[in-house]
Amino acid sequence: MSPLVLVAESDELTRLTLLYMLDALGYIASGVDDMDDMFSAMERVAFDILIASLTFHDPDATVIAREAKLRQPGIKVIVASGYYPEERLKPCIDAFVQKPFSMAQMDAAIRQFGLIFPPGPDAQAVISD
Repeated sequence: MSPLVLVAESDELTRLTLLYMLDALGYIASGVDDMDDMFSAMERVAFDILIASLTFHDPDATVIAREAKLRQPGIKVIVASGYYPEERLKPCIDAFVQKPFSMAQMDAAIRQFGLIFPPGPDAQAVISD
């Protein structure tokens, strides 16, 4: 079975594009546009992976990662950002994907956790802020 992925992204177009990419890769994904909806979704569903797509308008990414792991200790947190430096986030996240990123880069970030996966096509789609 495919891992359950929660996408937290405030920009609707970016969120929908990322959800489309994940669907094309065979993942089961849901999207939310803010932290309140993210935590609400986490109360209802046990997700395997959280993809937090962050901009400079978002609260501190370390807070998001810590809060997610408090609610679901087994969740893997991937931060996708063009603003936050990876070094600052490493202590509290499981993976970092620099924006802009390709579908293949996001697929690789997810696959590194060794969960059960669908086959991932070699795709060229790219997401940026």
